[in-house]
Order: sequence, then C-alpha cells, then structure tokens
Amino acid sequence: MRRRRLLRRAIRGTLPLQPLGLPARRLLRRAHQLQAAGQHLDAAQLFEQLAEGARVRELPQYPQLLLQAGRAFILAGEKERGSADLMKAFQVLADRGQGEALRRIAPRIHQFLARNQLDDVWQSIQNMLEAHQLDIDSSWSEKPGPAPLPSKCPYCGGTLNPSEVERTPGGGAVCMYCGSIVQGDA
Repeated sequence: MRRRRLLRRAIRGTLPLQPLGLPARRLLRRAHQLQAAGQHLDAAQLFEQLAEGARVRELPQYPQLLLQAGRAFILAGEKERGSADLMKAFQVLADRGQGEALRRIAPRIHQFLARNQLDDVWQSIQNMLEAHQLDIDSSWSEKPGPAPLPSKCPYCGGTLNPSEVERTPGGGAVCMYCGSIVQGDA
C-alpha cells in the first residue's frame, strides 16, 4: 500500500524520481564537496568510480560522470587521464545519438579546455564528432533556462547549469548527475 502511494506521488511530480540509490548519491555528494574544496584528485577518483558503476548498470548518468571525472583530473594536473575521460564521455554521447546533450555541454567543455591550454583535445573531440556526422558549434552562447533553478542539486550536491539541464513539463529540471527532478526557485 505504501509503495503504491509513493508511486502515485512520483507520477504526480511531488516526489522526485531518484534512479541512483542512496549510497551512490552519498558518494556523488562527497565527490562534489571534494571538488568544491579543491581536492580535485580525490573528487576525480570518486567520479570515475561512480561512472564505472553507472556504465556497468547502463545508467544514463555515465557520460556526465565521466565529464566530471575528466574535469577533476585535469584540474588535479592529470591532463592525459582527464582528457581521455572527456573524449570517452563525448564518444558515449555520440554513440547514443544524444546530439542535443552534446550541444548543451559543448560550449562549457570548450571553454574549460581552452582555459587549461588543451585546444588539441577540443580539436580531437570535434574530429570524433565529425566522424559521427555531428556538428557542434562551439561558438554557441549559453542560453538561460525558462525558470531559475537552485545552483546545486539538493539530492547530490551537483551544480545545476540552466543551459545544460533537461527540463521537465512541470517546470523542473532533471539533475545530470543523480537523475532527481529539481524544482525551480519560485
């Protein structure tokens, strides 16, 4: 009976859908906290561990977790390892035919790589995308979403970038890291 009520609430949108289990969300929150504290290598290792778990379970968060791991490794000074994770994330998104997701994240990743003098990595990403016949215009500007969102996901602590999240019909957004539905600030 209780399960049925929870399911009805989830369908009505009052209870966020959370495909990641509590242990994974705790690890994800910890990884984001480490990242915010400047402990990039520890954060990168957690993101990579979470990405591997998502890959094994075939969860849609796999490429986003790889992107976070890659970013953290680059910030930790492990540019080759980070670049490999970024390339793998773009490859997974391209293989899955998620062109819209690629278009949303491309400007941010391009700017990040440029700031870290990794223009050759961006060129490799563009070449790989061209091989998949995907055109990503890196000069697109970030467009704000329709409703303001909190800056962090209340469930996992991940940063919510309005130009990159997938919006729900109810005005909320799906967290790219844990899959929870986050309602906009009223």
